[in-house]
Amino acid sequence: MRLLRQYLMPESAQADHPALTPDALRAWIAALPLTRPLEAAGAIADQAARVRRREANVRTRIRLYDMLYDVAAQVLPQIEEKLGRASLPLSPQADALIEQANRLLKEFGQGYAAIATEVSGKWLGLGFAKPLRVATLRGLASHARRLMLAYRAYAGGSRSAWTTMHRLYRIARDGGFAVDRIDNGFTIEQIYLRALLMAFADPARLRSGEIDRVRFYIERYGELAVLGDPARVLTGKAGAGGQFLVRQNAGIAGRSLTKWHDVQVGPQDLIVDCTALIDKVGEHVRGLEANIVPAQLGLPLVARQPQYLAMLER
Repeated sequence: MRLLRQYLMPESAQADHPALTPDALRAWIAALPLTRPLEAAGAIADQAARVRRREANVRTRIRLYDMLYDVAAQVLPQIEEKLGRASLPLSPQADALIEQANRLLKEFGQGYAAIATEVSGKWLGLGFAKPLRVATLRGLASHARRLMLAYRAYAGGSRSAWTTMHRLYRIARDGGFAVDRIDNGFTIEQIYLRALLMAFADPARLRSGEIDRVRFYIERYGELAVLGDPARVLTGKAGAGGQFLVRQNAGIAGRSLTKWHDVQVGPQDLIVDCTALIDKVGEHVRGLEANIVPAQLGLPLVARQPQYLAMLER
């Protein structure tokens, strides 16, 4: 693989002078072995790291990162599909796929987060409003995708990923664009909330095959949960369950207020209120117990299986 990467890297990427031009990177991308996702992911990660370290001009860095991000979008689904079919214990090939995909997503997460931090509040009047929105979303989405890879290997999520995601969401919230549809119709708050809910579902306790089912459920019904300021939580409601405190600088998704009563809420803290989502889960459990057809409940066909009902009950 090392020889392949060296072959694929243009001279401007190997020398000591600054990073690639967009034209040189475009030629490099054209030579990538996209049908060999393990090698391609490693090569893209190497190139993204090189851009992050060497390219000081933020406009050029954004353009190069966007080019790499777009080509990575052709590689990462191949890896995720392979991992979706993998069983425990993971094979050496699956471990290698997770390692390279995680490294690639970490590079995008760090690179776009650095761009968002640099641009936020500084150069918005110089045409950086849209790049800020895209960089914030892509940085957050990359870390959220990293967490899903970790869950597939029954590993805990990266603490640095959560710290960065909290910070990126705060940039979007303070900037007033957290709920804007930015990239492929997604919003920053949507991606952030789904990542939080997936973590609150305690993926380490999910059984084989349940991660994708829970993810599908969250994608369909996760917006029933409300993400807001602590002042929106009614007095005494936290003890009833379904309330989570999210701290901006924490290395975790959040904590259940049912288990964590005595806490001082900070001005940057947020609350996730899952009451309506929990009610929906209960509605689905009762419907399946009454043998209602899953499609009528808004559930996939697989919900007819007893294992699906057991998953919802848990």
